[in-house]
Amino acid sequence: MKKAQRKEARPAGAKKTKPNAHPKAGESHFEQKPSVPKPAASRTGRVRPTLEAMVQSFTPKERKDFEFYRRIRGPDVLTEQLTPEQKAERDQFRAEKWLEYKARSIQYGRSYAARRAAAIKAIHSFADESLWFAENTPHPFKLYSTPIVEFARLSCRYLQDLARWGNEDAIQELARLAMDLTETLDELLSHPNAGTVEHIAEIIRGIAAKVPYWPVLYHRHAAPKKHFRVVADLLHLGAKCPVNASKGAKYQLQTSINRLVWNTLRPFQDAHLILAWAEKHKKTAEEALSWTTLRKETPLFKRSYRLKPLTKSTAEKWADTAIMPMLRVRYPDFYAEPVLKTILEKRNPKSREAEFTAIRKAVIQSLRSLAVNSLDKTRPS
Repeated sequence: MKKAQRKEARPAGAKKTKPNAHPKAGESHFEQKPSVPKPAASRTGRVRPTLEAMVQSFTPKERKDFEFYRRIRGPDVLTEQLTPEQKAERDQFRAEKWLEYKARSIQYGRSYAARRAAAIKAIHSFADESLWFAENTPHPFKLYSTPIVEFARLSCRYLQDLARWGNEDAIQELARLAMDLTETLDELLSHPNAGTVEHIAEIIRGIAAKVPYWPVLYHRHAAPKKHFRVVADLLHLGAKCPVNASKGAKYQLQTSINRLVWNTLRPFQDAHLILAWAEKHKKTAEEALSWTTLRKETPLFKRSYRLKPLTKSTAEKWADTAIMPMLRVRYPDFYAEPVLKTILEKRNPKSREAEFTAIRKAVIQSLRSLAVNSLDKTRPS
């Protein structure tokens, strides 16, 4: 009678050895895989190394510097200038992030100067080429693409993110850029040649038609309301805007919940235009959105594509099909978003379902204030 063979229980995450591989004395047939923390991916898609991996890669001098920072446990300078909230943030940073901060500073600092110099050199090179073609290409061939536009678009998005996180250099540069760019836009639309103005306006109308506002230069001594109306009419401002862009609109986008809802609504407008193109050219939604920054939310855009245009009567449907699902994707923890946190602190909900209900109510109210009464309203032309 054969002896019953005992089966070993395979531990979680274990890897079975090859049949012809004989285990040594005291070893199991199953090889335990060490638990290694996965590197976190950044917002840019790059995989960031873990703290342990960075420390292991340090040179002796870098390791000595790091050990010094490990002992001092965080910054103690300029504390008298901090608000109570900033002090609390500093203390939390000291407890949780200080070592990682210094480790990344050491690692990223190795090649910082070389990378910065290479990036600036490349931008100057592309700018030199692009400016030559801009000056020497006749109409109607000025539609050539230039990497400078891509660099500007990408850099400005990151600049906005940095400013929102409180980076003081980014905030200052954002203000300067906003002023400079508005001045340039005003200069283009004030060209002495009427034909040139009309040509520039035609280029811009596709952007202006989708929004209810436009940047203009406001002077302290006199608000240029007349000038703004001229520009608004020239650009067909708000002609295809999903919210009420008529002169009789009463809402304010300076209201925090209205701004949040509007910023959440805008990607649907762009995505739905792309889906309409895809439908016409027999492409799938995934194919059409794959090259855009909207690709991660493709299922939400597909579900909301057939919604009727936003009006006061369809606001609830837009909230349930588009805005609330998007807010859930963007903010798994509603308290992490300042506007949503303010709403919840006023209502003090006791459950996740109650949080959702409170935010949904505020979103519907905001959508109704932003929406037109009905589709027969007169849009700006």
